Amino acid sequence: MLPQQKIFIGLVVADAGSKLLAHLLLQPNQEATASALLDLVLRVNPVGLGSSAQTLLAFSQGYSELGFVSCLCFGFGALLLVLSYRQWLSARTVTLSLIGTLVFVLALAHAFPSIATGGLGSIVVLRLSQCFLWVVIWTLSTARYWKVGALLFAAAGTGNFLSFLYPPYGVIDFLWSPFFNRAIGLGVFNLADMFWIAGIAVFFLAARNSALTRLLRQTGPVPP
Repeated sequence: MLPQQKIFIGLVVADAGSKLLAHLLLQPNQEATASALLDLVLRVNPVGLGSSAQTLLAFSQGYSELGFVSCLCFGFGALLLVLSYRQWLSARTVTLSLIGTLVFVLALAHAFPSIATGGLGSIVVLRLSQCFLWVVIWTLSTARYWKVGALLFAAAGTGNFLSFLYPPYGVIDFLWSPFFNRAIGLGVFNLADMFWIAGIAVFFLAARNSALTRLLRQTGPVPP
C-alpha cells in the first residue's frame, strides 16, 4: 500500500472514529461556550448539508439541484477515467470535459426533469458522487500540491458519505470554535470539514505556484 493511500485511510478512520466517540460520549444540543477557543458541542445533522447550502435549498425547488450536481460529479469523474485510459489528460482536455459534462447534464435535466428530483436519499447520492469524483481526481493527479489537495477533499467526501451508513445515520458535528465562526462563518463542524478547509488552502497554494511557474517560464530567468 502506497503512503498516500495509508494517509487517506487514516484520515477517513480518524474522522469516523471521532464522530462515533462524540456521539457516544457527548450530550446532544449542548450550548456552545462563546469564550472558548475550541469547545465540544454535539450536533447531528440528518440532512448532511451546511447552513449555507440549506438556505439555498430553501429558496429553490427542494432537492432537484442536488440531483443535478450528483449527475455532474458522476459524469465528470467517469469522463476523466476514460480520458486517462486514452492518455488524453491535459489542462485543456480537462477544462473542455468539464464544460461538456455541464452542458450534457443541463440538457439531460431539461429533457428529463424527473431525473434530477428526489428527497433525502438524493443527499446520500450527492455525497457518494463527491466521494467518487475526488477519489478519481486524487488518483489521477500527478502534481504534488494538487494531489495533496485532492487527497484531503477525497477524505472529506468519503468521511461525510460514510456518516450515513452508521448510527445515527447523519453527519455528526461536534467541534465549535468562535474564532472560525467569526473568521469564515463556520458553525459546529467535524474533522471532515477541517479536511475541506485544509484542501482549499492547499489548492490555493497550488494555483499560486502554478501561476508563478508559468510566469517564470514566459519571462525567463531574472538577471542578477
